[in-house]
Amino acid sequence: MNKLAKLARTALFAAPLAAGALMAAPAANATSYMTVFQGGTFTLSTVSSTEFTFDIKGANALTGDWAGATYLGAFTFKGIGSLDAATITATLKNPSTGQTTNDILGGLAANGCNGSGAGFYCFNLNPNVAVAPDLLFDIKVTGGTFSFAGPPTLKIDWTKNATNDAKIGSLYSATLPLSTVTPGVPEPATWAMMLVGFGGLGAMLRLRRKLAAAAA
Repeated sequence: MNKLAKLARTALFAAPLAAGALMAAPAANATSYMTVFQGGTFTLSTVSSTEFTFDIKGANALTGDWAGATYLGAFTFKGIGSLDAATITATLKNPSTGQTTNDILGGLAANGCNGSGAGFYCFNLNPNVAVAPDLLFDIKVTGGTFSFAGPPTLKIDWTKNATNDAKIGSLYSATLPLSTVTPGVPEPATWAMMLVGFGGLGAMLRLRRKLAAAAA
């Protein structure tokens, strides 16, 4: 087998490996706060100093005194920074409806956001959001930055009505414990795959130059 054929075979074999290794590379680290209560899993994950996500899994299978809830009426956070002059928006990303809600300063009572309680930022959903296996909100701030000096506090209002926030069960005022997802380090096999793949890409470039020279 001549050298050009060997280079071509190496390149064709290694290029997909390089692409696969790059796709498998770990994502950047993020800080998450998560708790589980009565069938729901609640996760706050930082994205940047001005954005975090709030993910609720299992909203369609709540238990305890939340059983029978059919809508999410409101939720509030404390411990996300001192942002009284800022605007915070919560956008429902999953299901993707485009629904965006501005924050109301203050906490949460039996009938939704009540405008009282220092340090709380409440999101009164209108219309209320129907329960689903996964509810994901993207939360952004303008005119300030989020700051998590300690685990944030969550209160949440489940209801049975699309427009009325009368609660069902507990408002669940509790902190979300911290868990840090550290940056992953590729396994030795992944490094080897990447090295072989990049070697193949280099071989492909050399092959192209040789073919171009031969055709000249």
